[in-house]
Amino acid sequence: EGPGGAACSAVHVAAQALHALASATLLEKLSLYCCNKIPSEAWAQLQGAQWQRLREADLFRCFYEQGEGAAEVLRALSSTGACLEKLNLDYCGQISPEAWNVVPEGCWTKLHEWKGQGADENRDRLCGGFIEAPVATEHAEEAKHEVDKVLSKTLREVIIDCRGLPQEDVKKHAVDGFHMAAGTSVLEIFWVRGTVPIQAWRELSTAVWPKLREVDLTSCFQDDGAGATEVLRAVTSAATSLTQLNLALCKKIPLEAWKKLDNTEWPSLQEVDLRYCFSDDGAGATEVLHAVASAGASLTKLNLLGCRKIPAEAFAAIPDGTWPNWEYFDTRSYDEAGGQVIGEEEKARLTGGAQVRHVWEALQLRRMRRGGGHPGRG
Repeated sequence: EGPGGAACSAVHVAAQALHALASATLLEKLSLYCCNKIPSEAWAQLQGAQWQRLREADLFRCFYEQGEGAAEVLRALSSTGACLEKLNLDYCGQISPEAWNVVPEGCWTKLHEWKGQGADENRDRLCGGFIEAPVATEHAEEAKHEVDKVLSKTLREVIIDCRGLPQEDVKKHAVDGFHMAAGTSVLEIFWVRGTVPIQAWRELSTAVWPKLREVDLTSCFQDDGAGATEVLRAVTSAATSLTQLNLALCKKIPLEAWKKLDNTEWPSLQEVDLRYCFSDDGAGATEVLHAVASAGASLTKLNLLGCRKIPAEAFAAIPDGTWPNWEYFDTRSYDEAGGQVIGEEEKARLTGGAQVRHVWEALQLRRMRRGGGHPGRG
């Protein structure tokens, strides 16, 4: 790829996805939640869309930063006619008044839930002056139960990014997402960013994920450790499948939570990131390092950057030659003396004398492999 290759690729992928959606004549529910980076040329692919069965559309934050493409998506939504029942345009403040002109008068007469942008100004013209109340159904709970049953058999990835969202939205989406995650037994990837309320973490109190491969909770417990016990208990259920664990910046995880790792064995674990987890307090380091030690020769990457409070006895409890295949790790302590979290002799003991490249050496080597140049260039 030349300069801008990644950006061009992203535009192409978005355009392909929306082109496919435009031809989905049986579409009933559309969610583009937080897709605020879709370029105007991708939105243009919705031209000619006929979504005559669409009942729900969630465009939360799609037009938070810019309004280009809003007219195209509103024109596509107008093809729903009287079918559209729910529309979420929260944080879509960049939709221009001109964009609304593409929606015909009286188009959405059955719309009973309209959040955010355009509701007050366009209700009379587009919905006949009022929004109907949703009709309750006696089978709603039964339907929800059926959905949960389906998810328990199919949901393999949960990716939730709460950064920059209003607190009320964080709570709703995190609780809903974690509830679904707790109900599946086939989950493989669990990825969360940002501060999540304790109510959401509690949804994981009964979760069992025997097929979990990747966990990334970067900065989730940077300021508050509430909920760490629940999620670490769930992660321990991935006895033989876990390959990647990222707890970077989670320095508020309490000892009670780390103790959930007692007797945990992760024989397939390959990459672990504990950056700054023990920058202020070493409580729990023994427990997590014991679990990581169970990976043995599978472990190739371990990042302990800034973990200056790990006590020497935590490393001493790990047998000689436990990690012979460390490809690289960062153990700079970032203390006043500029020292290391672990001394060279102890590293040699844990690797059985194997040569270990530090993280910066590995990065330089990657540059050489990509560009064929010398480590000092670029």
